Amino acid sequence: MLAKARVSVGGAKHEWIEADIAAWTPSQPVDVVYSNAALHWQGDHERLFPRIFGWVAPGGVLAVQMPDQFAAPSHVALADVVVTTRWRDRLAGRAKPFAVLPIAGYFGLLTAAGAEVDAWTTEYLHVLRAADDGVHPVVAWMKGTAMTPFLAALDADEERAFINDVSARVASAYPPLADGRVLFPFRRIFLIASRAIR
Repeated sequence: MLAKARVSVGGAKHEWIEADIAAWTPSQPVDVVYSNAALHWQGDHERLFPRIFGWVAPGGVLAVQMPDQFAAPSHVALADVVVTTRWRDRLAGRAKPFAVLPIAGYFGLLTAAGAEVDAWTTEYLHVLRAADDGVHPVVAWMKGTAMTPFLAALDADEERAFINDVSARVASAYPPLADGRVLFPFRRIFLIASRAIR
């Protein structure tokens, strides 16, 4: 993404920094901190969110979107498969406890840090078409998201077996429509935290 961003802006003056958000801090306060579908991969949100809001200059904002899907049947099925006898020795160490808090938790953290907070959740109804390779459409979606840490540890044969195991558990929760498409409700949290001008 950074490589594409560097070439996409042409002659404009931008600085693209590759760093670990858990350790990086800007050299001075900034007007906008924006994160789209990234912070749920980080742990310890009780410390992370006040720290990131601390980067925001007076009059600036922190804007965050992240999935809140971890109690959904899709993600419960994945977590259940990872700890089965077949997979736990290989994969259980790759499972991270999901760090996403209830939305009221972010409201509390950010208001305590001095923010004016607007927070809401939205559940999108994704309509997924049947995958060309026969994988359940919800699992095909998850292969590029929640399943990536697990798939990275498996060879091609193991990957297919793991996908089949997850698909078997997911299929009953997300049955296909008559035309083969599957409805996949997906919940997301949105936060806008503003710092007042002093």
